[in-house]
Amino acid sequence: MKSKILIVVSLLIIVPVTTLWAQAPRFSRLELIRNCDCEQRNELDEARQADFAVRMAPAFYFVDSLTIVSPPRERSIGKALLLSAVIPGAGEFYNKSFLKGLAFLGIEAGAWAVYAVYTQRGNDREDAFEAYARTHWSEDKYWASLARLSGCDVNNRPCLRDYESTTFSHFLPDERNQTYYENIGKYDQFNAGWDDSISGEAKERDSANRALYTRMRKKANDQFKIATYGTSIVLINHVISALHAAYTTYKFNREIKASMGMEMQRYDQELVPALAMKMSW
Repeated sequence: MKSKILIVVSLLIIVPVTTLWAQAPRFSRLELIRNCDCEQRNELDEARQADFAVRMAPAFYFVDSLTIVSPPRERSIGKALLLSAVIPGAGEFYNKSFLKGLAFLGIEAGAWAVYAVYTQRGNDREDAFEAYARTHWSEDKYWASLARLSGCDVNNRPCLRDYESTTFSHFLPDERNQTYYENIGKYDQFNAGWDDSISGEAKERDSANRALYTRMRKKANDQFKIATYGTSIVLINHVISALHAAYTTYKFNREIKASMGMEMQRYDQELVPALAMKMSW
């Protein structure tokens, strides 16, 4: 009788315990993912996409090895170099060096601004001295002076041209181009053409208008010279930015990143903590 009672009591204890154990959830990663609700599954997906793998070294962290993503990919040196060669600062932005990228981009914008501003100033001064020359310098007076010196008729232009080419080192262009405006102020043979020349002859330096005109041309040329500094800075900025971007990329690819901490490793369908160290270079 006692044995039968013992058997019944044992069954009453073992059966409920066995049932509870069979219904208890498994704490494996697969079961957690399979049994979680939609909100939990979305959180797991977001964790994967967030790329929470350690990118700074050393760092201590707890992660699930099933959600670890690969280390950062190497960046392209050629791409960084080409980007900054075309647009200074673009390669730095590619390398996430935003302040340096803005610096190179700012230098580029400033250099082009210098070029534009001083080119316009040079053009304005150029228009001014050309207008001054048209007012105060006369071709007729110049050829009349050569006619007196050569004995040629003032209307015999071929004869005057021959004398000009054999006597002087420069000539008066047929068109009013850059050489035309340079020669009439720079060389003494054109002195006779200025309306305030005392002697009215070539090879003299007795015209105040010519002296003023020369200074006007110099100021215009100074503006154009400063404008060329702007283009030089542009070229140098492209080269330096491209080399800097390439070097920064090379340094990033060579830099060793280490991370150490505890990882949850899967073992026999269960998650267990493990000490791990990760290195990439």
